Amino acid sequence: MDHTAIQRWGYEFIPLIEQTFRTRKKQVSSSWRMGEIYIKVKEEVMYLYRAVNKDGSIFDFLLAKR
Repeated sequence: MDHTAIQRWGYEFIPLIEQTFRTRKKQVSSSWRMGEIYIKVKEEVMYLYRAVNKDGSIFDFLLAKR
């Protein structure tokens, strides 16, 4: 398969996939906070970032080395 065929497929279908994801995405209130903590995963220190809304529900997170 040629790379241009994959590129054309992306141009055609990625907007449809993005629209589907946006319709299923949970609504976020106007007030939210970001929290950062350090945790150990398999003896390695990692950063856990959490986005929390005003009700205390986590609606997004990121686990990263830096």
